[in-house]
Formats: sequence, C-alpha cells, structure tokens
Amino acid sequence: MSRTFPGHENAFLGGVCGFLVAIVMAAIGFWRTLLLVILVLIGVAIGQQADGDPKILRTLGKLFRDRDGR
Repeated sequence: MSRTFPGHENAFLGGVCGFLVAIVMAAIGFWRTLLLVILVLIGVAIGQQADGDPKILRTLGKLFRDRDGR
C-alpha cells in the first residue's frame, strides 16, 4: 500500500473501511450495523483491558468526565 499510495495509507484504509460499512449497511440495515459496530468496540475494549492498555476506556473517560475539573 505504501508504494501505491505514498503518504496516504491511512486515507486509503479509511476509505476501504467506509466502503465495507456501506456494504454491510446496505445488506443488513442501519440498526443492525450500529449494533455490530458497538459490539465490536466492546470486544476491542475488553481485549485492550486484558492487554493492560485500555485506550478506548481512557478515551471514553475523557469524553464523559465532568468538564469543570471535578
């Protein structure tokens, strides 16, 4: 990929992921696709917790913590 899209590998990967999500949405519908994405993210979060590097949980903690610093 780096030879074909130099400097744009992540953009290409994002495009492929978006295309796959669009195909899944067309095949099974929006709500089932949303449920699938949520379940995959939960699985990844559990795996990261087991690995000792819970990036998703830290990000969620930052998003939902109290904004005035408490």
